Amino acid sequence: MFKKIKAEPPSDKVRQEILRAVLSGRVKPGDRLPSEEVLAQQFGVSKTITRDALKSLKAVGLVEIRRGREGGAYIRKSNAEQVRETLHTFLYLQHASTRELYDIRVMLEPEIASRAASAIDPETLEGLKRNVVAFGERLERGESTRDVEIEFHRMLARSLGNPFLSLIMESIFAFQTDFKKTLRLPSGFARDVYHEHESIFELVAARDSEGVRAKMLEHMIATRAKVVEQVQIQSQSPKSDERLNEAKHGDTP
Repeated sequence: MFKKIKAEPPSDKVRQEILRAVLSGRVKPGDRLPSEEVLAQQFGVSKTITRDALKSLKAVGLVEIRRGREGGAYIRKSNAEQVRETLHTFLYLQHASTRELYDIRVMLEPEIASRAASAIDPETLEGLKRNVVAFGERLERGESTRDVEIEFHRMLARSLGNPFLSLIMESIFAFQTDFKKTLRLPSGFARDVYHEHESIFELVAARDSEGVRAKMLEHMIATRAKVVEQVQIQSQSPKSDERLNEAKHGDTP
């Protein structure tokens, strides 16, 4: 089922390979994994490393350990929350970079916004309006706007009613929210985002699919450039290396 890996790795390498197998469909929910001994042979690692990998997968809800005659490690039949956790863990294990994640958003979010302009219902549209208003009010009070900023994008993704798209986007949003907590973004960044969200909302409300696609593309490219630049600046600062590396690997400070 699995190929040997090149060297004696830590348990996260084994976790990564099992996650890849699940996400690619080679191993399906309800499937029983080979025994610890067989897995260790397939991966070319010790049973202790295999055991640690299975424990960590159990901790995030991907694997359940059953006892008795039919005992062993089984891939759980996941609910939406467990899938989000699995995708978040996968991004962590892959050491997903800021640019890679923003590249995905640059590809997906303009189309999401365009389709939302046609599909959004009045209730969600009103929710977007309240979000933009709340964003502006927080700016005026000098409060953090991080949660309302990302909620705007969540609402657009959810408005399409595609649970698979929502799961993918939510995993990216959650990972980036953790990461951006460590960034010292330039003065005026939040206000620029606010004005861009205002424009996006107005285009969605006007049902301007083409206009909002172009505006969202512009917004995502500009945001990516500013965030990536700040990551590079902070990476050169010894004092910020530890926190930045934690965030790059998905840990919440």
